[in-house]
Amino acid sequence: MNAACMSELSRSHQAGFSLVEVALVLLILGLTTWAVAGSFGNAAAVTERDAARAHGQIMQNAVRSFALAHGRLPCPDTVAIGSGNSGWETLSAPGVCAAAATETGMLPYKSLGFDIPDKRLRAAYGVYRNAAANADLTVLTERTDIPVLPTSALNARDLIIALNFAAAAAAPAANSHLYLTGDNQTQGAVDCAANVRANPAFVLVMPLRDRDGVGNEFDGIHNAFSTSASLCASAPGTPFSAQTDDVVVAESFAALGGWLQSRVP
Repeated sequence: MNAACMSELSRSHQAGFSLVEVALVLLILGLTTWAVAGSFGNAAAVTERDAARAHGQIMQNAVRSFALAHGRLPCPDTVAIGSGNSGWETLSAPGVCAAAATETGMLPYKSLGFDIPDKRLRAAYGVYRNAAANADLTVLTERTDIPVLPTSALNARDLIIALNFAAAAAAPAANSHLYLTGDNQTQGAVDCAANVRANPAFVLVMPLRDRDGVGNEFDGIHNAFSTSASLCASAPGTPFSAQTDDVVVAESFAALGGWLQSRVP
């Protein structure tokens, strides 16, 4: 190669990148930015859901502790969302739920000894109430000594009996009381009408973001659940989707009964 050609090649490289090279660099940078942004978005979603799960476990233990101390489960807080939920059980008399058949609403944080959290973690709450089977889990009444004796005591042992009654009444599961539907996975579709899976002792639903665009943090079937208009919640472990990110915690009759049995004096 002669000197003239070498000089021309040198000037070409000194002039900078070609348009093709620039386009490739921009494409790579764009893909990198998209991947990083996507990973940060996914990380944020995972962090939020982990926080909701942790909150749910704390509140699950708080409801259990309430049951151990009072011999009954708490009544829902049925003050309408947007009206400033009281944070207390909605009662008509001490220890008596205001509405005889209301099973769902908001979690009564103050009755459990907690401040009301930010609305993005403020849980909805459902409790099994079947008075016909002597299994209204919000009612403290004598169930261990029949007939009632002068020495009879009202405590968590009476609730354990109620949980046994509830388990018998809920076989098979029915949609007439608090119930779980599917998880869009092994337990079938999230379908309150066609897929009744189980009646639990209580359910907590932790919302995160308004993914279905209805104006509050609860998504899908949990909008009605949180306002006492439905008895149906999705099964724990239901995955995130474009339309819902609620986290569900549910306690079975057997699990709560076993927990209480190990702690009742």
